[in-house]
Amino acid sequence: MSCSKEELILLDKTPMFEDDGSPRIIARPENVIVEGELNRKIRITWPEVSKNVTSAKVVITKADFVNEITVTDFNPDIIFQSEDMEEYKVDITYFGKDESSSKTHSIFVSPKDYEVNIIGENMVAEGVRGKARFSFTKLLMREYTYTISYNYDGKDVVKQFNSGVDTVDTFVLDEIEDENHIYNFKVKINDKVFDHNSYEFTASIKPSPVPYLVISETLTAKQYYGGALLSWTNRSLRSDKVVVKYRVGGRKLHALKNRIYIQIPY
Repeated sequence: MSCSKEELILLDKTPMFEDDGSPRIIARPENVIVEGELNRKIRITWPEVSKNVTSAKVVITKADFVNEITVTDFNPDIIFQSEDMEEYKVDITYFGKDESSSKTHSIFVSPKDYEVNIIGENMVAEGVRGKARFSFTKLLMREYTYTISYNYDGKDVVKQFNSGVDTVDTFVLDEIEDENHIYNFKVKINDKVFDHNSYEFTASIKPSPVPYLVISETLTAKQYYGGALLSWTNRSLRSDKVVVKYRVGGRKLHALKNRIYIQIPY
């Protein structure tokens, strides 16, 4: 009877490549997101960073301006507040535990203007039947104060309005009824968070006639079966009351949609 002979083979655990202390290669930070934002900000958003990266250096430059930031926590975004909307160069470099570094990644970016200025530039102002209507489209849901002023007949009129919860703030000014007058409005917007005022924006409005004047121009009267028939056309989108005063004894009124029949007894 024979037995097979088995050999115990021990694997060599020596690594194929020994760590000789040479610097590790760190990839260039090309996937970092750098964007210009409203209210003159630059935002830097970090991707998932390699565990070999321990810090980053961010250098923001423009002409003779230099701002250098060292980053060790990559969770929060970096927000840089600018004083203008000029183009900035942003250089980003990664660093590793062994003091190795990546190649520098450069991005050119420009901050966007304050939102109050953008709101004012897109303002819609129009005359509506003896009134002036102003509409402002907001980009951020913030609190704003709108100041609208004008001069009429030597008198300065100033109105203030606060923003609402809707995306579009709409305000209506009454008593803009002189259809022969061009009203020149000045508008300023205040951002309560930044305590920042917009530029001054202007709008010129010549109001359309008030509803009763439009109706009166279409009014006609004629004899009609022992009485009189008053007719008119109401082109406005609102319901207006027409009051008729006349002198005759024993009268009787029949009110219809756009006309009134007055029965005049013999």
